[in-house]
Formats: sequence, C-alpha cells, structure tokens
Amino acid sequence: QGRRGYFEQTIMAYCAANMNISDLHQLNELFHTMDTKHDGRIDKEELVEGLKRFDPKGEIDPQALMWAMDTDRNEVISYTEFISAATELRSSLTDKMLYMAFDMIDLDKDGFLSMPELRLVLSGISGAAAGTLLDVLPDGVTVEELFEELAGGNQDRVSFERFR
Repeated sequence: QGRRGYFEQTIMAYCAANMNISDLHQLNELFHTMDTKHDGRIDKEELVEGLKRFDPKGEIDPQALMWAMDTDRNEVISYTEFISAATELRSSLTDKMLYMAFDMIDLDKDGFLSMPELRLVLSGISGAAAGTLLDVLPDGVTVEELFEELAGGNQDRVSFERFR
C-alpha cells in the first residue's frame, strides 16, 4: 500500500468504469427471483427450483453449489453470501481489467511500465495542462516515489505481476 493511494484509486476507478454497471443490479434481480419465499434467503428447495430455470440441462449440482455459497453452514444462502460468491466467480474479470489498465499505461507495448510511461499517463489522467508532465500526484506522492514502490528491486521497469 504505502505510496499507492492516488494511483490505486485511479486504477480502481478505471476498472470500475470498464465494468458493466448493471452487474450488481442483475445479481440482485437473480437473488430475488430465486428467493421465492421473499424472506431474504435462498434455501435448498428454492435453489433447486431456481437452477431448473437457469440451468435446464441440470449441469450444476445444487448440493455442491449450496455448500460453496452457504459459508456459515446454516443451510440457507443469505443475500451477502450470494453476492460474495458471485463476486468471487467474477474475480478473473478483475484481473482482466487490471491487465487492461496496465496495457493502457504500457504505451510502447513491451509488457513493462517505465517511468516516462507512468508520468505521461498520470499527467493526462490528473488533468495537467497540455504538454505539462506531472511530478507530484494530488495525494502528495511524487511519480518517482510511486514508480520506486511499483518497481521494487528493478528500478527500470514494472512487470504486470508487480503492478497487480
């Protein structure tokens, strides 16, 4: 974490902007569709019936799904457990979005970030005057400090693994 405050907020904003805003709404609707008793929970019976509508071929094992989603083992899936499980399933999307952000900064497309690339991209994002390169981010961290933290022991470039 250290000096990544503004930078991490910028990257997360980029990822959020590239997510489909209706995802959470769709998950909410799916939960409420499956919650036929309207008690804020999905029991095994509701899960089996819901899966019949969404998985007509019966490829998903309701017992395994219940076990995976019911983290407190009370034999019902709460809204929080449902959203948490759905979010975990989408974690690969987060990696994809982080790679998209990395790729946006990697101007020469060599698979690494350099200090000039980082400075140039952050200058554009922060709204610096045209042709002006940024030295200090809005949170007071210098671009050099941020780059040093991102690069770790390698002072010349930042790999995607370090970026993550």
